[in-house]
Amino acid sequence: MDFRSAVTSHSEWKAKLSGYLSQPNGSLDAATVERDDQCELGLWLHEEGMEWHDLPEYAALTADHAHFHEAAAEVVRRADAGERLNHETVLGCGSAYMDAAKRMVIALIRLKARTEVSQQTPIPLLQNRDSDGSHCHSSSHGEAGSSR
Repeated sequence: MDFRSAVTSHSEWKAKLSGYLSQPNGSLDAATVERDDQCELGLWLHEEGMEWHDLPEYAALTADHAHFHEAAAEVVRRADAGERLNHETVLGCGSAYMDAAKRMVIALIRLKARTEVSQQTPIPLLQNRDSDGSHCHSSSHGEAGSSR
């Protein structure tokens, strides 16, 4: 699986959700967004990635990936319910969505590192960026060294 592609595709959700908040027109379906088995990463986790199911990093990524989709779906549900939502409050630093996105990316990086070490493949240096490419940092969530 292309881990960079998985991060990129999930970071694109912030832009999709931001656009949807501006105009909730039914183009996103919360039940579909919530499914964690339809995107590239979800398909990999539920199929090929099962080879790593015994690793704690796999379990963490599976849970964090599902939580990411739940958080994104909640934004859609709230917009569909007619709530006037502030983009920064709902999608920015410290939001449930951003915290879920950060945890998922960190879990993905940890699984990638673990599987590459297992395969003795060199690990490229990773930049300290959030899932959307920004440098948003939260003191309570998402730091690579913190535990959940």
